[in-house]
Amino acid sequence: MRAFTLAFLLMAGRVTASQETVRTVTGIVTLNGEGPKSKAMKISCPQCAPLYPQGMAREDLVVDHAGAIGGAFVYVKSGLERRNHPVPETSALVEMKGCRYEPHVLGVRAGQKIRLLNRDPHNHCVHGLAFDNREINVALTPGQEFEKSFEKPEVMIRLKDDVYPWMSAWIGVVDHPFFAVTGPDGKFAIKGLPAGKYTIEVWQDKCRPATQQVEVGEKDPSPMEWRLELKKD
Repeated sequence: MRAFTLAFLLMAGRVTASQETVRTVTGIVTLNGEGPKSKAMKISCPQCAPLYPQGMAREDLVVDHAGAIGGAFVYVKSGLERRNHPVPETSALVEMKGCRYEPHVLGVRAGQKIRLLNRDPHNHCVHGLAFDNREINVALTPGQEFEKSFEKPEVMIRLKDDVYPWMSAWIGVVDHPFFAVTGPDGKFAIKGLPAGKYTIEVWQDKCRPATQQVEVGEKDPSPMEWRLELKKD
């Protein structure tokens, strides 16, 4: 009888990961070949230039000496259909601090609140370039914050600043909690996946998106490996 009930709930799409045996998908994302030479950006505006006398380090492609890519967005692209995943009540946070967005890459749930907080001593104008969701364009004075949610999945939404053109961040909006952002060592972990077959995608600003299939069963699957190709100019 219990087996029948579980099967029925699975068909109805009401079983959550907490009711099933769950596993962790891990892996590493690296760059295939040598990356472009990283040059610091020269900042000329009077508010921000004193913070970076040697120039500001670029964030669009962060690669360590071993080729590991930090700040890549990794998420389950398919395989979670007909499942119910409650939206978190806590807000995600994006800060304007030191004339940068922090973090540079962020994952959130569709419908989850995002706090945009200006910690700089000068104004910012946050422009969210969404296509499947409504764009945002809001001016924030020092210490001011604005709360926003994107209701539809969209990978990715770019944040830019209409006053400081080098400022950029990316938000991956998905309808489930199974996503991660790679650390400086290129590694990631997606925890709590129920048994099943999934397509995992990796997104990075300067590289081509890449997908792999993984099957989650009785044990954690072997670590996944990606070697991303740079986009052609």
